[in-house]
Amino acid sequence: MKITKMLLMAGAVAALSSCGGDAEVIDQMEAIESALTADTENSSIEWKGMQTEDYFHKGTVKFQEGSAMFIDGNLVSGAFKVDMKSISVSDELPAEKKTMLLGDISSEDFFNIAENANVTVSCGPYMDGKLLVTMTISGVEISKSIPAKVTYADGKGSITGSFEIDFAALNAKGFQADPKKPGDTPVSSKVQFELNLLLK
Repeated sequence: MKITKMLLMAGAVAALSSCGGDAEVIDQMEAIESALTADTENSSIEWKGMQTEDYFHKGTVKFQEGSAMFIDGNLVSGAFKVDMKSISVSDELPAEKKTMLLGDISSEDFFNIAENANVTVSCGPYMDGKLLVTMTISGVEISKSIPAKVTYADGKGSITGSFEIDFAALNAKGFQADPKKPGDTPVSSKVQFELNLLLK
């Protein structure tokens, strides 16, 4: 963690100090900036993809790296990288079916992980319980304001939340109806996530 104190209106502070100004006034002119890094080992992202409400798959994916900036304990920005090659399936499936499912997710029909191994995610200030998140995946930007809980204490922070991201903008074949199979329900482009991001 890197902590620096930024003195606002330094000239005014110096003048107040030389004149014996109130220490409380000087303190109010200081802002504490804290740059935290993602605890990739202990953070988690759980995903749930559905074809119907009753037919779905679940799994996890990991952060590769990331950082967030807090000022006076308030989140002002963040930039993170998700390692798509770390994606896993947590369903109770036979090993061969898990391998097949991971192959489908990784293929060009969905996220084309061979050519898009990383997803970048940025966020703006935390306001009114929401974070505006912008995700860049397969060269496509997807932005959404998501509900989240952000904490900061003793030089550590966290960002947690449950939300849904619609990947329809990717125009991935796997999210579209197959004209050769009329009546079949395609995989939903809306994926649910449970985020538990720890910062240190």
